[in-house]
Amino acid sequence: MQWSRRRRTHREELAGEIVARTGELNLAEKLGSGWGAVLKPPAWQGLLCNGISQGNRVMFTSPATWLPAWKGSPEPEAAAAIVIPAYLGAHGRIADNFLAFWLQVLIRYRGRSRGPR
Repeated sequence: MQWSRRRRTHREELAGEIVARTGELNLAEKLGSGWGAVLKPPAWQGLLCNGISQGNRVMFTSPATWLPAWKGSPEPEAAAAIVIPAYLGAHGRIADNFLAFWLQVLIRYRGRSRGPR
């Protein structure tokens, strides 16, 4: 699903649009869940993020709403080269097993399909 820059939508509207595009009626209930498990993959792929809430309604938008130069999620290696030194610079040393855990996550992630860009 392509999002226009600056577009915001609430969960029910997003669910309705996804159901209309896919024809998968069973997705409406899953997308409407407050836990948002079905929305995590598009968020991890850099396609969706939180917008400014309207009252008690959670809003969603494209990352390009917040970052006009957004071109999609970076490759894990490129992200790690920025995130790991930034984390260590902000928080100092970490236990070797903690760093090893996150490096294993990175290695496992490398082989996965990241969906459309």
